[in-house]
Amino acid sequence: MTYPSGVQLATLTFSNPITFLGNAATRTEVTVQSTAGVVWSATGEPIDDFAETVAPGAGMPGSLTAPFVDQPGFTDQAGNAFTMWAYVVTRLTWFGSSVKTVRKNWQPVVGQDTIDFDSLPGGNIGLPVSAPIVPVTSVAGLTAAVGAEDLATAIGGFLPGGVTPESVEANLPARLDPTALNATYVRFEDEAGNPLPSRSVVIKVSATTGEIIDIVSEA
Repeated sequence: MTYPSGVQLATLTFSNPITFLGNAATRTEVTVQSTAGVVWSATGEPIDDFAETVAPGAGMPGSLTAPFVDQPGFTDQAGNAFTMWAYVVTRLTWFGSSVKTVRKNWQPVVGQDTIDFDSLPGGNIGLPVSAPIVPVTSVAGLTAAVGAEDLATAIGGFLPGGVTPESVEANLPARLDPTALNATYVRFEDEAGNPLPSRSVVIKVSATTGEIIDIVSEA
């Protein structure tokens, strides 16, 4: 069994059931079919949704492997990133002329390396996720893994000379100080023309009509 290079695999194990009298089933077959075909984008190799059957020897346990459904690197036939398909797993067990059928859904995600068929929960299959791949070749002239510090340093190169992200951050409190803002946009003077930088404009408005009642200067 050969998968494209880089594909990560989960393992499903299954046992040979016994009867309530302790007799082993005479034969067990497990059939697996994916709910969708996918393409491994790194090599362009398709993995099609054929139904495949594994049949261990009588009385023997068995296992099979399949790709994790949430790993990056798969696309649909249109080239869109594709994850969270599922595998429908059907176990047929024979005991004499009787046949027992058990069907379960398997959606192995990265980290769930091995699970037994009998441990799989019931329930509906989760919906697959298909999203267009948006090619991003660079951010602010940087490529590969770009961290917050790298981005801040890169953006700093587009700011005026002497201005860095750190200096902007350090000066924010002073720029937003009410006294400094009043001194910038409103000039207060006494009768002799002397500046009064500590004063602020207060506009009093009627709560009922919204009309301006008074405009005063307060310290």
